[in-house]
Amino acid sequence: MASSNARNSTEKERISRKRKRNSGIPGFAPTSSSTPAVNSQAPRSINVEQFAEARALEIKNMVAAITEADKSKGKRVFQTLPNHMRRRAMSHNVKRVPVRLRQRALYEMHNSSSKPEGQKKKSRYHRRRPKNLLEEYTRRQRKHVWLETHIWHAKRMKMIDTWGYRLADHPNDKGYRASYRATKNNCILQDLSYYGCIEVVGVQHQIIKAMNHLTSQEAGLTFAAKYYLTGKREGHLMLYKLDQFPQGAICPVSFLWRQMKTTDTTTITENMQHRENDELIKEIVDSDNVTNNHSMEASDEMPMKEDTSQLWVWCHPASFSSVFEAISEACKSVGRTSVEKGRCFPDKDDNPDQETQSCNFVNGFEHPKLRVISRQYDLLRLRLTGPESHALLTNTLKLSSGTSQKHCENKSNKNSQNNTTFIKDKGDHKRTSKWWEQIRNNPSDSTAQSLLWEKLRKVSSPSVLPSGCVIGLTVHDPRLYLPGKKKNIMQATEDNDSEDSDYCAEIASAPSEMMSKVDKSTSKQPSFEDLMANWPTDVAGSHIWEEAVCREVKETKLSEQDLNRKRSALLVPGSQLDLKPDEISHIPLLLIQQPGSAGDCRDGAGYGSGWDIILPCGWAMAFWMAFVYRGARTGGLRESQTLALEQGVPFFPNDFPDTPSGQAYNENLKADGEAQYGRYPPAKRPNYDKLGIKSPFCPPWKELVEDWSLSEPDSGGKAVESTKSVDRNIESNTIKVESSSNDVSFCKPFYVLRSRSKLAALRNFVLRGKTKQTKGKGLKDFVTTTRAPLPMNNDLSAIVKEDANSLVCVLVRMVGRNVPTPNSTLAIPFSEDITGFTKCKDTSGPVEPLHKGVLARTSGKSLRNLCKREIVGFVSSGHFSLARGCGFGVGFCALPGLVKLISSTSDRGEVMVLVRSPTTQQYRCAHLTIF
Repeated sequence: MASSNARNSTEKERISRKRKRNSGIPGFAPTSSSTPAVNSQAPRSINVEQFAEARALEIKNMVAAITEADKSKGKRVFQTLPNHMRRRAMSHNVKRVPVRLRQRALYEMHNSSSKPEGQKKKSRYHRRRPKNLLEEYTRRQRKHVWLETHIWHAKRMKMIDTWGYRLADHPNDKGYRASYRATKNNCILQDLSYYGCIEVVGVQHQIIKAMNHLTSQEAGLTFAAKYYLTGKREGHLMLYKLDQFPQGAICPVSFLWRQMKTTDTTTITENMQHRENDELIKEIVDSDNVTNNHSMEASDEMPMKEDTSQLWVWCHPASFSSVFEAISEACKSVGRTSVEKGRCFPDKDDNPDQETQSCNFVNGFEHPKLRVISRQYDLLRLRLTGPESHALLTNTLKLSSGTSQKHCENKSNKNSQNNTTFIKDKGDHKRTSKWWEQIRNNPSDSTAQSLLWEKLRKVSSPSVLPSGCVIGLTVHDPRLYLPGKKKNIMQATEDNDSEDSDYCAEIASAPSEMMSKVDKSTSKQPSFEDLMANWPTDVAGSHIWEEAVCREVKETKLSEQDLNRKRSALLVPGSQLDLKPDEISHIPLLLIQQPGSAGDCRDGAGYGSGWDIILPCGWAMAFWMAFVYRGARTGGLRESQTLALEQGVPFFPNDFPDTPSGQAYNENLKADGEAQYGRYPPAKRPNYDKLGIKSPFCPPWKELVEDWSLSEPDSGGKAVESTKSVDRNIESNTIKVESSSNDVSFCKPFYVLRSRSKLAALRNFVLRGKTKQTKGKGLKDFVTTTRAPLPMNNDLSAIVKEDANSLVCVLVRMVGRNVPTPNSTLAIPFSEDITGFTKCKDTSGPVEPLHKGVLARTSGKSLRNLCKREIVGFVSSGHFSLARGCGFGVGFCALPGLVKLISSTSDRGEVMVLVRSPTTQQYRCAHLTIF
């Protein structure tokens, strides 16, 4: 009884506590009585604010569930699966979803309405991309100038910074052998626009008088050679500082005289009026002859008008400033000269400011005799090399002069002949006549060029043409005839022949009134043999010489955007555009033939021949893409150096040690080599002291010349000594060098011997050793019992005495294995060395012993007698020659040492030399030829 009462009291207390707890909840009114009141109905009133505030969490979860249930913002059906059942391919492959959910997943895939909110965020590439690319490109090329084809090259080639330019070094693909095959069988394309052009304007004999201070007839043909004065050929020579030949070499240059008309014609620039001082080019007044001391007394007399000539000088960018200063100084030594330096880098403005420096005028005379103008960024130069370069050029260039011009204009507009008169009647003060319209009205020269070019269409290779010949043409925009896809040269040639059959027939059958204006020799249409023997004299003229014409051609160029817009409007995609006469661009250009090698390599004469195309600025990419789409392979600086090595010619600046650019190149080689050598530990790098290498990174030309020029004054007498006796007295020779090293007279700057007569004497000295018995025989047949050296004649002895501090360029061809790497030493072999080679053709050659102890100290020894065999020279550039099938290199030898080397070969017929790489002890045998 007692237990039941206790149970009832406990239950009542629990109910009481529950009622008290519910009394604090909004919506539940507290009861006044302590006994529970049972209400079967809902409360009559609820405080909404308190009710919602108390259930905020439940409301938030409910809203989130409703939002998630929406298809546009909810999860996909595969996202509701557990993690272990999810697969990456479920988002696009329905079969990866379980069967029970596959129908719903298929519905979601086809009816997905999820779209990104707002605009998609740009990628980092586009966010970092500048708004104005042209301004950004201009800013980036302030330090290193870009060529017009830079963007194309940067995507496909390794780019390097050199000579103030950003140039392509080599293609990214493995194309070393492919480039050689292109130069041998097909065509390779290179952009040489980094070569700078310097223009000299004035009377021809005044220009020649100034340029004679920078050249010498001993080194070959100069600017004054009749072979070049007519403008039919391009010349090449070595430029020196003012009256410093044979020392003071600057760099090799190419030059071209402008071909002037024989009849008096009105120049085109008078109607252009792009520049205020254009009349200076056409009205230069020359006073009487200037005296030898270049006094200005003759300016008081009455001046007389003479014909104006123009000279272009092309030089390497490494020496452009030096060449420009030398030409300016030479012209100022002749008479009054105005100098226009031009821009420091190619601005994108059409009218850049130019700095002008002129000497003081006398008596108010305003017209200078000579003008030196920098056209470094006004002209472009593309080079096509290979036997197929001529076929590629004929397929790409569409002539716009003569008959073809009238044909194009009559096809587009029958009334286009009255355009010039119509413009004059309207009173257009800017331009009364276009320069290409004057070609159409006076088609004598253009027709001769067109007929010549049509006759040369079937030429197999440019090597059969006259060496360095020049042809001036005016062509249409090559973008109008761009193929739809890339082709090889043979396929492009076949397609072009079928398309241009009507055009060729029209050129061949020119109207009689047009043919009457052509020269008689041209109208006869001689055979190809007669054409090669008697090259036309009136085909080298071009309007590219006029600066105003080049500027107009650049300004009137149809933009890529407009050209693509017209193409998109064609009814048949890919068909020919029918442009108006004013929309068609006419580009003047010059074609310069490159003769190639003279037959030293295995490929024979003509290897490396091709064409150089001179263009106005702004047209590089148009012609570049036209050549590439027709099958031309592209190359960079490495291909140029390889081509020079295969041809057996020096490459600038690597193989020109006496020029400032060559010395700077050697200094860079030394700095880079020392930096790389210092990064290796002593155990992982060669010990050059033990190998007997005094200068392991660049050839020490100065020290080499000093060691050989410090010998006895009678260098010829010492050269005829037996090689064996000299090699046994190394210590005595070293003492003689040290004792005479204090003589200041011997410390003259070295130079490269380029006198043709002296080099011919050296070659004749080599030929004296060849006999009828040794002709056509191998190396084993050169063994003779005679060991006496060849005696020198008086002329050769005089050359050695006069040019004792000179270097001679030589070509080194390896007999067996190995390759002559740069900075390899050239040493005089012992008699037993040559005997060992003749007895065993596969012999490895002599070995230089390691220099240990006192012998390893190279600081106090002369370079000449540093090793067991006398060092006479070094290799400046070398590689494996694919044309010869062996190692080949270009090097230089000291003249006294070279004479001693030649005399030691006796009557063996070949000059044998030992070649040793800086990192090895092994000597290799090679044949040496004087370049």
